[in-house]
Amino acid sequence: MKNSFRGSVSRGSLAAAFAAALALAVALPAQATTDTLDQSQTLTFGLQRQIPLLAQTFTAGMSGQLDRLSLAADISGFAIIRVSIRTVTSTGSPSGTTLGSPTAFAGSFVCCRQFHDFVLNPTISITSGTQYAIVVETVSGVLTWYNSSSLNSYAGGRLYVGSTWLTGSQWGEDFAFKTWVAANTNSAPALAAATAATVTVTANDGQGHTATASFTVTVNAVAPVARIVTDPATIPEGTSEPFTGAATTSYAGDSNGLAYSWRVTKNGAAYASGASTAFAFTPDDEGTYVVTFQATDDGAMSGSDSMTIIGTNVTPTAHVSVAQSLVTVPQQSIAFSGSFTDPGVLDTHRVTWNFGDGASSTANYGPGGLATLSASHSYAAAGTYTLRLTVIDDDGGAGQATATVTVQTTQAALSRIAGAVNALNSLNAGQKNSLIAKLNAASASAGRGDNKACNNQLNAFLNDFQADVKTAKVSDLQAGPISSAVYSVKGSLGSYNRFLEWWPLAE
Repeated sequence: MKNSFRGSVSRGSLAAAFAAALALAVALPAQATTDTLDQSQTLTFGLQRQIPLLAQTFTAGMSGQLDRLSLAADISGFAIIRVSIRTVTSTGSPSGTTLGSPTAFAGSFVCCRQFHDFVLNPTISITSGTQYAIVVETVSGVLTWYNSSSLNSYAGGRLYVGSTWLTGSQWGEDFAFKTWVAANTNSAPALAAATAATVTVTANDGQGHTATASFTVTVNAVAPVARIVTDPATIPEGTSEPFTGAATTSYAGDSNGLAYSWRVTKNGAAYASGASTAFAFTPDDEGTYVVTFQATDDGAMSGSDSMTIIGTNVTPTAHVSVAQSLVTVPQQSIAFSGSFTDPGVLDTHRVTWNFGDGASSTANYGPGGLATLSASHSYAAAGTYTLRLTVIDDDGGAGQATATVTVQTTQAALSRIAGAVNALNSLNAGQKNSLIAKLNAASASAGRGDNKACNNQLNAFLNDFQADVKTAKVSDLQAGPISSAVYSVKGSLGSYNRFLEWWPLAE
């Protein structure tokens, strides 16, 4: 009998089509034309009989299709038996899982100790190094299965008897058996994509009887299906965002050979790329980014998945600080320092210093993502002022930092200077008191609004103080902050010009 049909299938469906064609020939056993003896135990010194359930485990030596068993057994009179292959449990005994279909036999065997064949249809796929069990069930009649008695001649398994699978030398070591394996039997034909071929399946029972079935199949190439697993809608500029891609294919053989790629465009222009299932990129500015993941199989068939992501602006971060000095008085130039950072490295920035007294200054900075800033300012009157540094990027994001500036009155500044003089350990009490008295007198004059007298008393302080410096009672390092503070106070009184005034030292 010969059957034929035509069809078009993908590579993933070819095995199913092959199996369907094989089903047309199941009227005859599917024993391979050539099989090979794999495992055997041929000693027949002992026997077991009249036990309804017997088994022998074995370890496959080769991979292929187990298509035949040979058992050294007798049947006196008439008996019905079933022979099957099962998996084994973790303890080595037969499990309840049958591979393939049991082979049934009804009749008798010629005595004695002869091997009789049982053909397995369909054949059973076995794997080298894996243990299996031959299970013989007597439905009716009496079966005798010969064994090696107390001689353990087969290391790949052992015999079991009864429904609870008893084992041990009292039952015999190993039943006499042979397994026959055909390599590559019933292998699916290998066809390239986008090709057509006629496949003919032949079943042979080993007794000269065959049956065939033919069909024509066209293998269609099917592209992989790619998918982006992670899908953020937005990413802040300057932030690295991880992505994961996955792909499936209708043909399992393609999965190991898939090549992956990532492409990112920014506002339509190429921006970033990658070449594995894992990927990450960092937007350098706000904008529209299109991320595409592609999987390509070994036949150059590709599938892709894309998503659009909006890069969002991030507000700059500003920092500000005020230079520290012994005193801060009106008309004194105060130094300010600041900085800003912005993860949007392409952003430009407008920086404004607001000094808190109505005065301000502004400057522009180009791309780069960070800058160090500086400014100076003098206040006209004593008081507490809030310094505010504002950084605005070209997308309108604004960052601010503030600092408090306290401008002292003359009396408060002179009191601070007096405290510094009193802390000079290199001067004795009398020397300190003399200097502090002059500072106190200057403070009193300032309190009366007599700036001229205040200035003269400060000059007297400087003359004495510089004399102490000259005679090494006070070091230059100690004198510097105090002298600068006095000059700042004189400047706030309008009585000192650092470029014109010179203070002679006392002889």
